[in-house]
Amino acid sequence: GQAVGVLTAERRDVWSRLRGKLAEDRDNLRSLHVIDSAILVLCLDNTTPASHAEMAKSALHGTSRVLEGGESSGGVQGGTCINRWFDKSLQIIVCQNGAAGINFEHSVIDGHTVLRFAS
Repeated sequence: GQAVGVLTAERRDVWSRLRGKLAEDRDNLRSLHVIDSAILVLCLDNTTPASHAEMAKSALHGTSRVLEGGESSGGVQGGTCINRWFDKSLQIIVCQNGAAGINFEHSVIDGHTVLRFAS
């Protein structure tokens, strides 16, 4: 139950090294293969954005906060940003209150295609 997806937000060289370490474990390797071969990632957020602006922020990059004592004491990353897989070209985000959004990497998917999909 760890939020491994947050590692995809790391610098590319750091994430590449960490991904290699994860892949050393057979179960992790299978999980990475399932994610890599999926057409999209569905992110179910335990949040209730109250406005379009809050939902847009969550869909674009996720919310972020440091837990357990703050950043200077080695705190842990929290928020919806840990519930994303930024290596995946298409992520559909659905919140507890039914608000939904899309995060996509537009170098591989045309914006018009995503808008058509969303509508």
